Amino acid sequence: MSYRGPTDKAPETDLSPLAQELRGASEQLSNIQKAIGAITASCIQHADDITQIPEFREKYESLRKEVENKDIIIANLRTALDVLDERAAYKEKAAADDIEANLAEGRRLEQEKVEFERQKKAAAEGLKEQESKLKDEVTKTISRQEEEQDKKFSAQRKALENDIEKRKKDQEEELGNLKTKTEKDLETIGKLKAQIDKLRFQSKKEVQKYEDEKRLKEVYKQDIEGLEGELKNLQEEFSLSSEPLEYYQSEFLNISGAIQNIAVRYLSRDLNKEEVATLPSEIPVADVTFSDVPFSNTETSRQLRIAHSQRVIADAVHGTVWQPFSSDITTDDSKLSKLLQDVGAAVGTSRSADVWRAVTMRALKSISNAHTQTQHSPSQPLSVAHAIQSREDKLMELVLSVLGPLLDPLDLLQFKADLLQITKQAISVWTSAQADERTFTVNPKLNQGNKHDWKIATLDYAPFYVDNSSQVVGPMRRNAAGVFTLFPIITATKRIQGQKVGLAPPGSWPGKDQQQVLNAEVTLIHDGLGLPQDSDIVQAGISEREEVIKMRLVHEEEWNQKIAEKVAHTRNNSTAGTMSGPPSPSASWGMNKLSSQKSETGK
Repeated sequence: MSYRGPTDKAPETDLSPLAQELRGASEQLSNIQKAIGAITASCIQHADDITQIPEFREKYESLRKEVENKDIIIANLRTALDVLDERAAYKEKAAADDIEANLAEGRRLEQEKVEFERQKKAAAEGLKEQESKLKDEVTKTISRQEEEQDKKFSAQRKALENDIEKRKKDQEEELGNLKTKTEKDLETIGKLKAQIDKLRFQSKKEVQKYEDEKRLKEVYKQDIEGLEGELKNLQEEFSLSSEPLEYYQSEFLNISGAIQNIAVRYLSRDLNKEEVATLPSEIPVADVTFSDVPFSNTETSRQLRIAHSQRVIADAVHGTVWQPFSSDITTDDSKLSKLLQDVGAAVGTSRSADVWRAVTMRALKSISNAHTQTQHSPSQPLSVAHAIQSREDKLMELVLSVLGPLLDPLDLLQFKADLLQITKQAISVWTSAQADERTFTVNPKLNQGNKHDWKIATLDYAPFYVDNSSQVVGPMRRNAAGVFTLFPIITATKRIQGQKVGLAPPGSWPGKDQQQVLNAEVTLIHDGLGLPQDSDIVQAGISEREEVIKMRLVHEEEWNQKIAEKVAHTRNNSTAGTMSGPPSPSASWGMNKLSSQKSETGK
């Protein structure tokens, strides 16, 4: 056990003040931390207040503007109230002035009324005095006039009595004369009655005779009318008609426009890939003229398709309808048509030729109508009903045999309907033309010799017309090797009788040197429409067609070369005596094609 002296307790007693100071320092530190926390919270609050200053400013500005606006409104209202007060004061003053003026006017009117009553009373008294004076004057005047009238009446009565006495004597004398005259007149009347009876008897005879003559005239008139009707029927049956030239010009112009419209509407469509591949070998088989037409979706191809479609339709209309003695019968039998033409040429150009042509056309029309009725008759056998093909069906068949592949199947029915309408219009106008006294000629051959009668079709189908000179307005560059006829030239020839001048005396009959001659008057009914074969559009089509053929040959050559390389590669990779499997269809097709080409080359 160790010993501790007094010096060991002294340090323990010295720590208590330090602890006390440490405790105080801890409390101060805690207070400082609280103060710092309060200051921090105050700073945060102050920062929040600072962030809200713009919002407070906006509210302040908004309230300030609102106060200013309200101050302006209040000022305006005060101004309006002041104006209203001024107006009210003005109106009150004006009303007071009006009242004062009305009172003054009332007093003035009252005074005028009193003055008027006074004047009225004075006027009444004056009128009474004038009335008494006038009564006295009237009484005196009437008395004086009565005396004068009595005197005049007495004088007139005496004059009338004298006049009546004189007239009485004159009438008695005249009566005696009338009695004598009446006796004479009665005697004359008796004689006249006898004459009247005699004349009446004669007039009855004349009336009877007149009625008989009238009845004969009516019968004669009926006979004349019947003969005139028969003559008219005979003239209609055995003579030709004469329609105005304007009618034919309009009809042929409409047909030409319809052919152009149907070609533009249905033949300028875009072609699909299959059609581009098949049409070059399909269309020229039906119409060799299409051999130089490219089949693509270029503008050149479209324009050439339109032009050649017009050519095909116009050529079908000409060959089927616009022929001499055209009808369903003659169209079906070319020998009959040729026979009728030969007979017509043999008859010549006399009056009998017109009669023969009129009768022949009427007979052909009658036979065609009978055939049409037979076709539509359900009781007629099928073989007989369809023995003769109509011109409409034949033209439709000709056009579709060439243009059918170029048409969209969806448009085929409408195309047929439009083409049938054109055919009917062409038949109608040609029926009138064949029965006309003029001779209509359709010339489908366009060349330099008749260039005055046709015009050139351009790219946009706005045709160039031939002017009065010998030059053709359009892109004609040189004498064309040929011309595609898009519409033929149509002319009408009329025979005009003329008389040769002779030496016979006036009034004598024509002799040998005064014979009737026939002069031909030719009128152009419709210009032809042509496309020269050396025109830019045709040459562009030929160039495009040749370019397509070259590209196709190059493509086939490259394709054959690829197939040959593929076959050689396959042979090199194959094992001897073994095969992994059968060749693919494409490889077989390539090998077959290569072998066929080699065989053809060897030949």
